[in-house]
Amino acid sequence: GIPGLQVKDRATGTVRHTALRAPLELDALPLPDYTLFPPERFYRPMAGKVWRLLPIETSRGCPYACTFCNSPTMAQRYRDAGGYRFFRKKSVARIDRELADLVNRYDAEYIYFLSDTLLALADREFDDFCRIYEKYHLPFWCQNRPEMITAARARRLKEIGCHRMSLGLEHGNEEFRRRVLKKSISNECVIAAAEVLAAVGIPVSLNNIIGFPGETR
Repeated sequence: GIPGLQVKDRATGTVRHTALRAPLELDALPLPDYTLFPPERFYRPMAGKVWRLLPIETSRGCPYACTFCNSPTMAQRYRDAGGYRFFRKKSVARIDRELADLVNRYDAEYIYFLSDTLLALADREFDDFCRIYEKYHLPFWCQNRPEMITAARARRLKEIGCHRMSLGLEHGNEEFRRRVLKKSISNECVIAAAEVLAAVGIPVSLNNIIGFPGETR
């Protein structure tokens, strides 16, 4: 009777799926309890220096439908189960509360944004996010899609502490990206985004996947 489980009957070996549980609003979740981990778990290298680095997610899922990702499948499952929305964002007030907890309770020196695409924000949301983040004066890492990078947003991210950024390229062949990965980003768009970030002083790395079906060494 508990939703969200897959239960195997030991006697028969059959598996029963219970109903999918409705997704919770992210603001309703308790703050993460990082005391469950040993203190040394949070020391990570970044750009040649070891930091006390702690993670935070601003959203769960992704609004895009790339074929290599789990988000489109999860989005469809939740729609089919009751018209639910899998992609959810935390409010700026909740992000502020969580950042304060990471700083005050865990002495964070560096913030690692786990969200698939940090910049999946409307202009008002982006402005509010920057306003609350700049209070903490901490460097951070994030990842984004190239087409979301604008000169204005890049400058603002640099001002509030963006230390490094990863862009999702996934494959070097533009036609393959469009046809197989359903990620319609041109080479020119990727290059332009990298140049914008370089101009404001944000180092860039690219996410790439190797070993796709049909690829040779």
